[in-house]
Amino acid sequence: MTTNEEAATLGSRISRHIAMVAICLMMFHTFMVMTIVSVAFGNVQSNLHAGVMQL
Repeated sequence: MTTNEEAATLGSRISRHIAMVAICLMMFHTFMVMTIVSVAFGNVQSNLHAGVMQL
């Protein structure tokens, strides 16, 4: 392998790792937001004295 090919391979590997980290962080953020909303939903429902259909 030449130096250019090695650099291209290394760059490709780094790009894949960065993409994987970005996807994992986005999934974590999505699950965290869904958890917060589902916990808050019960509180909003009880404060408004509303049923599920009314919300």
